[in-house]
Amino acid sequence: MKKLLPIFIALVLCASCDKEAVTTDCLEQALTDFNMVSYTGQELACTFFVHQYTFRNRQYYVLDNYCADIAVNPMDCDGNTICNGSNSLVCENFFSNATYHGIVGVDL
Repeated sequence: MKKLLPIFIALVLCASCDKEAVTTDCLEQALTDFNMVSYTGQELACTFFVHQYTFRNRQYYVLDNYCADIAVNPMDCDGNTICNGSNSLVCENFFSNATYHGIVGVDL
C-alpha cells in the first residue's frame, strides 16, 4: 500500500494540471500600452479592441477592428510579435493551439 500512495498522489497532481499556467499576467500593462480600458460589453462598431490568448504559458494580445484591415500579429507581454513574414509556421501553430480568452480591452 505504501508503494501505491506516491503513484496515486502523482496521478492526482497530473490530473489537476489540465489548464495552462500563465507565467506573467500583463493584462493591465497591455491595456495601458494600447491606450484601452477593460472590455465590459461595450458596443465595438469601428472601435479598436484587443483579444487575449494564452500560448505556451504566455499571454498574447491581438489588436483588432471590425472596420479596418489589420495584419494579425499576436504580441506577448514583452512586446515580441510572432507573426511576421519569416515565421508563418509559428503563426499558424499559434492560432491552431492557443487558448482564446475573448475580447479584453476596447479603445477609450
